[in-house]
Amino acid sequence: MKALVYTATNEVIYREEPDPTPGTEEVLVKVAASGICGSDMHAYHGQDPRRVPPLILGHEVAGTIVSGVEEGKQVVINPLITCGRCSLCDTGRSNLCASRELIGMRLAGAYAELVTIPATNLISMPEDLNFVHASLTEPTATALHALNLAVQASQRPLAELRTLVIGGGAVGLLTALLLKGYGCRLLVVSEPNSMRRQSVARHVGCQVYDPINDPPIDTETYDLVIDAVGGGAVSSTRNS
Repeated sequence: MKALVYTATNEVIYREEPDPTPGTEEVLVKVAASGICGSDMHAYHGQDPRRVPPLILGHEVAGTIVSGVEEGKQVVINPLITCGRCSLCDTGRSNLCASRELIGMRLAGAYAELVTIPATNLISMPEDLNFVHASLTEPTATALHALNLAVQASQRPLAELRTLVIGGGAVGLLTALLLKGYGCRLLVVSEPNSMRRQSVARHVGCQVYDPINDPPIDTETYDLVIDAVGGGAVSSTRNS
């Protein structure tokens, strides 16, 4: 198969790789679309010691099953592989499973024609759903998870909360779109990159804020703050 392989810092090579062979309880998926996560970029720039070259990156993926009894079925992949048996998995916290693995980290990922994945990690998708749109399921789920936690912690509906989203990248933009879908009208997205601010304003239609050049905002006026950056500068500012 053809694959885009991370071979060294700032280097990827499109080359022939052996076709993966599904293991026990795994299936083979033909990749139709795969997104580029920020973590993939960190690896490419040599900033993620967990991703050691040579490695096929990519974990935001949709495609078609090409092995097993469900061959031909269109699916989205949950890239997080867990044991499914520990107490954390049993209580819905599989993201904390001590045995967890992620395709595109130590296991081969989806920047390839084919990828193997446990059958339990497949999510059916409507046949009329665009594969490119479907590949956004994983980052959208990240944003949705944060908002679900906010719903659990708040005594008021999200639509009533004055909300600040820090970061206008993929997860921040998806968070803002979800909030807009929930009816949130008092929504601000803080983002230093002008092109990202323009994208947020165009696609979400909410207020945008430049944390570098705009006057400081009073964060005490917000009922909900979503950190969609997770960087050191944001953490130090929040803790100061």
